[in-house]
Amino acid sequence: MSKVTNRTEELIELIELEKSSQLKRWGKSHSSLKEQRISGELMFPVHVKKHSFSFDSYPELHINYSNHYDTRIFSQGSPVILFGENDEQCSASIRSIADQDIELQLNSEDLPSWILDGKIGIRPQVDEKSFKYMKGILNSILKENTNQLENHLQHIYSGSKSLETNDTIQFENNKLNESQRSAVKFVLGEGRVVTIQGPPGTGKTTTLVEAIHQLVKIKNNVIASAPSNAAVDNLAKRLIDCGLNIIRLGNTAKV
Repeated sequence: MSKVTNRTEELIELIELEKSSQLKRWGKSHSSLKEQRISGELMFPVHVKKHSFSFDSYPELHINYSNHYDTRIFSQGSPVILFGENDEQCSASIRSIADQDIELQLNSEDLPSWILDGKIGIRPQVDEKSFKYMKGILNSILKENTNQLENHLQHIYSGSKSLETNDTIQFENNKLNESQRSAVKFVLGEGRVVTIQGPPGTGKTTTLVEAIHQLVKIKNNVIASAPSNAAVDNLAKRLIDCGLNIIRLGNTAKV
């Protein structure tokens, strides 16, 4: 069994462990609202500044929350549960979040009346879809492991092979750091899969925008996807801001 296969199986086990941990932690919490609020795992109460409907007629809420919350749990694209004082609840997703201001899109055809009638809060929801996609990708690696992918993953885990880069690039974004520039050069290399890794806030999206811009400059057609509509919207906005013409595809009930 190869090192890549071992590592892939380890990742599948870790995904299952993370999912079980979230279900246990957020499914039926034994902590009080006060304890969850202090730890940043729950927002309560939140203030609804305004409500509206998206172009595809889904309810949207613009809310304000002035207390501490865990940014690792509540971020753009995160699935959440909106709940009321009498155990009412509605699933939603975070479309945007900036300090105290949060925009939600509700997974409902209409705005529930209880949202405007009393105190409401937000708690995290286990992202079943993302876990399903992650496991599916890893299982496909085990099932259809090609030589190209094997070599690429082997390089990631061992660093045993030096890859050639494109060093003749005129960058569109002059604020890229050396690590981001190196990643873009690898993306522009011929015939390879490239993985860009990094903690939140390290500029992965900025790097992807530059890479896509460079690919378009050399007459490539580019398809970009992401695990959530919010993430696709964020990338699309960044590409438009760079002056690129794009076509946004997706389920009209969710985009």
